[in-house]
Amino acid sequence: MGSSQLEKVLELAHWLIRLRLVNECLVLNNTDLALIMAAKGPNDYGQLKAGLPPWTLFFNIAAYDYLPETRIRGQIKDMEELAQRLVVEPVKVMGDITADAFFEKDSTFCPGTILENTV
Repeated sequence: MGSSQLEKVLELAHWLIRLRLVNECLVLNNTDLALIMAAKGPNDYGQLKAGLPPWTLFFNIAAYDYLPETRIRGQIKDMEELAQRLVVEPVKVMGDITADAFFEKDSTFCPGTILENTV
């Protein structure tokens, strides 16, 4: 979910956590998200950042051993109702970045080298 208003992003994160609908939440600004996802270094950074909202909330929903399908269906339904109530729209693709690509990103990548080259 992306927004130009940090308050909207934080409100959704607050309720997702409070209602225990998600396992993980991460809020990033467009600079940090572009730095993390820039596959080609500085060549990708500017284009990625331009296509992103100022603030992005990533979250995931998971279930465990006991009735996982039922739990996931319920969590998704509750999350969708919450998003509708808060007038926000969770999406799986934002700009050129997909949620799947973000969660699969190589954790050994160090975005600081891009930042040093763009300053």
